[in-house]
Amino acid sequence: MSLLSVNGLRVIEAAITIPLFGAWHADLSVDAEAATPLTGALELVFDEGPVLRGFARRAAADLGRVGIRVVGGRGGLHKVLDGAHYRSVSARIPASDIVSGAGEELDGASELDAEYAHWTRLRGAAGVQLAALASAVGKPWRMTLDQGKVLIAAHTWRDAGVKDTDVLARHAAGGSLELGLIVPPGTTLLGERVTRAMITVSANGLRTRVWVDDARDG
Repeated sequence: MSLLSVNGLRVIEAAITIPLFGAWHADLSVDAEAATPLTGALELVFDEGPVLRGFARRAAADLGRVGIRVVGGRGGLHKVLDGAHYRSVSARIPASDIVSGAGEELDGASELDAEYAHWTRLRGAAGVQLAALASAVGKPWRMTLDQGKVLIAAHTWRDAGVKDTDVLARHAAGGSLELGLIVPPGTTLLGERVTRAMITVSANGLRTRVWVDDARDG
């Protein structure tokens, strides 16, 4: 069984970056002859780990492999949206307008109760508009892994359940650790907050490098 598959096809190599804020992205090399079945909505399934739902930004076949760049969600945050002005509005309204305008879906768990007498969004890429709104609300935005939805909410920093024996290497200078399992940002690992994760899949197996901050730093 392969460590990772995409739409049912074996992934030979992968580099997946999951940030604390924003959308995750991945570069995959897939065991396939043609790129046709690897366009549009994609589902990345790990043998042991989460399911990631994303969208193929580009795919090209070469020598029995297909190279794909995948972005989290539905791939619409690069879309340029017109500006708009709102009066007496909940943050949920412009957030919904931005997300739907980009062809994405807003997670119902988003924390958008802030009220504004006036709110203006400038013409620009949906991702830029979303970042501006999230900054004003004071909540980070990211793309959920398993649902591929836009979530604007505080991180819960739940314990990832990692033991000392799960750590394969420590890089003190860079503030990172290497693991043989998947630990996403927004969780806590051995008393430290995971702020970024890079997952690699190759003939040597699966490795995750995570960057951490001391949870006591607030």
